[in-house]
Amino acid sequence: MLTTKVIGPPGCGKTTKGRGIVSEKIEQGYDPDSIIYTSLTNAAVDEARRKIAAVIGLKGIPEYFATEHSICKRMLGIPSEKIFANKWVRMFSEAYPKYAMSSEVKTEDRFTEGMMQTSGDCYEFAYNYMKSTMLPYEEAYTRVLPGFPTDKIQLTLADFEAYLQVRDDFQKQNDLFSFSDMIELALRRKLVPSAKILCVDEAQDCSPLQWELIKMWMREMDYTYIIGDFLQSVYGFIGSNPHQFLSFPADEEITLAQSYRLPKLIKDFAVRTIKQRTGLPVPEFSAKDEDGLLDWASYYDIRWDNLPECFVLERTRHLISRTRDDLMKMGVPFKCERGIDSPLYKTIGTAYKSALKLKDGFTVNQYELLDLIKHITKPYLKHGAKAKVKRLPVGSYKRDDLEAIGFTDKFFNSLADPEQLDEMISFGDFNDEDKPYLRKVFDKYGTSPDGDITLTTLHGSKGRERKLILLNPDYTPRTFEGLRLEPTSEAMLQYVAITRAKEALLVFRPRGYMTYPMVDMKEEANAK
Repeated sequence: MLTTKVIGPPGCGKTTKGRGIVSEKIEQGYDPDSIIYTSLTNAAVDEARRKIAAVIGLKGIPEYFATEHSICKRMLGIPSEKIFANKWVRMFSEAYPKYAMSSEVKTEDRFTEGMMQTSGDCYEFAYNYMKSTMLPYEEAYTRVLPGFPTDKIQLTLADFEAYLQVRDDFQKQNDLFSFSDMIELALRRKLVPSAKILCVDEAQDCSPLQWELIKMWMREMDYTYIIGDFLQSVYGFIGSNPHQFLSFPADEEITLAQSYRLPKLIKDFAVRTIKQRTGLPVPEFSAKDEDGLLDWASYYDIRWDNLPECFVLERTRHLISRTRDDLMKMGVPFKCERGIDSPLYKTIGTAYKSALKLKDGFTVNQYELLDLIKHITKPYLKHGAKAKVKRLPVGSYKRDDLEAIGFTDKFFNSLADPEQLDEMISFGDFNDEDKPYLRKVFDKYGTSPDGDITLTTLHGSKGRERKLILLNPDYTPRTFEGLRLEPTSEAMLQYVAITRAKEALLVFRPRGYMTYPMVDMKEEANAK
């Protein structure tokens, strides 16, 4: 049994290294079904499979290319409909209104930062933390309590204990399993996949419970590869921390020493950010030859209409909403990955764009028509027209086709008049500002506005990159308190955000007193 630890600083190609290891083992004759390749999300695993397939012609999906939870679920024979998520969360909230949750536990998105709006949200967060860290419920509750809005929601340890009881009863009554239950059960039954190679990518994000599973599995493997960057261990809300990765025993250790992403100034800024507030070691690695651009910027001086593809990174969804509102007022195209998305990417945006395309003589596809008919009705459509659209094959459709389907003369006449167009397209339950925003965007950019600006959280940017990063150092009162309590965790989160930049990093000047204390930018950075 040989265990190798691969440390990959930002942009050094650690995931590429992991895929290369797997490809090499397959080329050496190992059956793909004898290899466990696991990462934080199913999306990351699927991407690895596609890249490996492109290199060596791999066909099909190897049995153990999946998250740890998915592998355990398969070995245990648990059907997807028996996972405590989605509809079961709704049913639990209806059965126990006192502990109703404001949002669903998504099967494929378990690791997003919580939105604590109800006592049920808080207690469910504490439950998942307790399970992931394997801590007694009293200790788990005490650790997470400072992050809860106790000024708005009444929470007690006794009530949390009551929540655990009713949650357990509900799961047993319906024969349900949480994500952590599947790993716990696999550990108790000592279930190990029939594999010879274990490759764990993004290992720094593993919870203590997941590390126990990895240790059990690796004892049965010929080769184990633990791949990650301990300085990017930012999922503390499931118990991950850099010391678990650092202390994990290995027969050999490889550090990837060349970043293909970071320019010199941005790399140095990131390293000084870590060193300022943590006692963690920083691996030696080299930046690209370019200096890059690093500077402070006033939020109000940014020319939002003229930005290249970029991330705007905020600490929380609440702070994202502030930027979103500003871009809405300015009529700037954007995507929003946390919170309420841009109207451009709602059905109303597609409907509005489709109507304008038809006005200008362009064709529309079947999916655009499906969104369009959601927002128009009689007298713009003949009886049965919506049913015909739903039966259309995939393809492009022009005005003559729409007339045959049942779009009326009133529909086509309304396209030419902006006021009639607004009247024709029903905005229903959408926000009042959606209509003027869409009108501004399409007036300025035509029917193909580029959503080059993406609003997301610092957590949401992990594993990704952009040429330009706009970083907001502002915090909310709750996250600012978290900065005081967990300075190392917040420093690693800022490190992740900074190291998304391939060419330029602009840090907004603080707009309040609750802000991350960024290290000074050196004179040469500002001179550039």
